[in-house]
Amino acid sequence: MVEPLTTTSVTSYAWWILKRIILHDVQSLRILLFSLYKRQKEVRVATSAMLRIADGNKYLLVKNLHRPDIFGPFGGVYKCDVEAQALLDRVEFKPQDEPDPIDMKGDLRGFLPRRNLSAFRTWFLDGRDREEPITCLRRELKEELEQIGTSVDHQIIDTLRFRLVRRVDEGPAAAVGQPYQQYRMFEVYEIILTSDRVKHFVQELFLLPAGNDGLIVVSASEIIKGRAANGCQIGQHAAYLLGSKQIRPEPPSF
Repeated sequence: MVEPLTTTSVTSYAWWILKRIILHDVQSLRILLFSLYKRQKEVRVATSAMLRIADGNKYLLVKNLHRPDIFGPFGGVYKCDVEAQALLDRVEFKPQDEPDPIDMKGDLRGFLPRRNLSAFRTWFLDGRDREEPITCLRRELKEELEQIGTSVDHQIIDTLRFRLVRRVDEGPAAAVGQPYQQYRMFEVYEIILTSDRVKHFVQELFLLPAGNDGLIVVSASEIIKGRAANGCQIGQHAAYLLGSKQIRPEPPSF
């Protein structure tokens, strides 16, 4: 049962809004206002880390395992620890049904009531009881290179460190072709070139597309257009390699 708003809760929300304005936390304010309207209605949430692998104006993209017609940055959805279940239960989080539940088990991608979106976001940004970026990016890099049939030096990947480029909040907004709204958080990282060995590894990655159709190298203008010179489609989220602006809507989810 949804608890009705009381005078005390309204006052608390008003004070919280005022503090957000003072702190210029526009996104938190926007989410709070979103959660006050149709509070019981569900919103889809997804949290992802992506890796910017660049050489000047050239960017390395990989074929999406679940949507092989689309290329995008290396990376994927964060996973939660078992310790997070108590919090996820409190915010009434329901994992999204997927065609491959084993591959996506533990993903922080699913549905929760709009009234709990602020609490979920605050918990995620705190970083407790969820996968760390370094773990997520190393795991995804290994998996995606292996899935397209490329031999991977696990030893070098296990030494990689990453720098946060930007964090992007997308939405809440209507999801294309779906009856719900969604809110997505993207964290963009790049590899820190800590040694000649790491530099050589990145250089080798850019040579792989010549013999593997699971990888492409594209320019910034191709990312913006959403189409590579060879006709391959580029995912909307690849634009966050360049900046925080959403260039075009995400296509309907599978």
